[in-house]
Amino acid sequence: MIGTVRLESQWGEMKRRTLTDEAKAKVFDEHIRIVEAVRNRDAAGARREMQHHLDEIKKNMFGA
Repeated sequence: MIGTVRLESQWGEMKRRTLTDEAKAKVFDEHIRIVEAVRNRDAAGARREMQHHLDEIKKNMFGA
């Protein structure tokens, strides 16, 4: 479902508008924390990091 949404032109426009160099660095760090939790087989940590990441994306893209 997420992949389908990401193909929409509106997604690309929002991404271009909101994904600054600072935001890219923050997203990269969030991805690293998610991968580390998965690698460590820490399901609760991975879930927590993923939820945090999705909340931050929502805040950044939609101001929520």
